[in-house]
Amino acid sequence: MNESFEGVPIVGPDYLPRTLSKLGGKGKQIDVGEWLAGTYAPLPTLVAAAKQVFRHEPLALIKRAESAGIPELLDWLRALVDEAKAHHERHLVLITGVPGSGKTLVGLQFVHL
Repeated sequence: MNESFEGVPIVGPDYLPRTLSKLGGKGKQIDVGEWLAGTYAPLPTLVAAAKQVFRHEPLALIKRAESAGIPELLDWLRALVDEAKAHHERHLVLITGVPGSGKTLVGLQFVHL
């Protein structure tokens, strides 16, 4: 039985494949077996990462950071800072994303390096 809350489908495991196929998508199809067999690599907690930064310890390399494009974002931010300095400008950068997408990690790594 399919239910929804404010337009967001609420489904159980029996209806999940059907609901996902209805929603469609333009991305690569996920291999469920590969995903279930994947390794669990959680991000450090915010407090643990902040402690590392303040002790001037390098933050651990995080697999998800690379797949989320965080290294490229950090490179872009550094280039933007260099450009702003050269032109005596200020820039406001807003970083958005779902919970757990790495926004805090970006901030910590940006101020750390």
